[in-house]
Amino acid sequence: MDQRKVAQHARERRFFISTISATRLGDREASAFEIAQIMGWSDIRMAIRYTYATGDGIRRAMNLLTQTEAGQGR
Repeated sequence: MDQRKVAQHARERRFFISTISATRLGDREASAFEIAQIMGWSDIRMAIRYTYATGDGIRRAMNLLTQTEAGQGR
């Protein structure tokens, strides 16, 4: 097998695994700081890069917004 293809596959696999892991942690309400530490990243920008919002996470955030507004009497 061509070494360039092997290297490309390894990079894609690392990206995929990092994205899935970071997104799952974020979906379970881990902060960017916690995700970066768990994944071994020295910069939280990596956590932001590899963490994606999920449908459930967006719904939870919208519920928090609604609860906050309702609690303020608006």
